Amino acid sequence: MNREILLTKANRLSAWICFLLVIIFIITGFAMTGQFGMDKIIGVRLADRLHSDNTLIWLLIISLTVHSLVCIRNALKRWKML
Repeated sequence: MNREILLTKANRLSAWICFLLVIIFIITGFAMTGQFGMDKIIGVRLADRLHSDNTLIWLLIISLTVHSLVCIRNALKRWKML
């Protein structure tokens, strides 16, 4: 496969992973505080466990880094700086 296609797919995948992880953090945060009825969707103990899990935080950091770097690279190419 072409390098550009792989970078585009990595960018899109990392963006979706970031989106889903942020949604999980929002839902678990609201469930822990009992706001907006989120504690009825997900239990407080499970929400606390997911919200404070280091694995999810590292996944978010890695996917955000990949997404940002590919977007910066694409912007620099568009501006003819690369």
